[in-house]
Amino acid sequence: MTQAQQQRTPPTGGQMYKYYQEYQKFAAGKKCDMYTSGFYKGAVLGLSREGQNKYFTLPNNATDEQLYAVVGKWLENHPESWSEDSTLCILLALKTAFPLR
Repeated sequence: MTQAQQQRTPPTGGQMYKYYQEYQKFAAGKKCDMYTSGFYKGAVLGLSREGQNKYFTLPNNATDEQLYAVVGKWLENHPESWSEDSTLCILLALKTAFPLR
């Protein structure tokens, strides 16, 4: 697979877990890969906005950092899902933590 093809392929849950690890470094003020950290943050925020009241109900006071932590912890605890599309993993994480009301 060429690099261009890889860039068009959505990341897997396992790749997103690695991105989450880079985000953790960023949040701790450590040297990290800013691209993957930012990609993780953007994916979580984008899907949290898109799925709100369709697949899950976020609390009114949920912070971005809380969403990053919820998704990251879910990815950490579900390595069996690392081969799945990251979009599915993020939505499942949010749906598990914040059921639709």
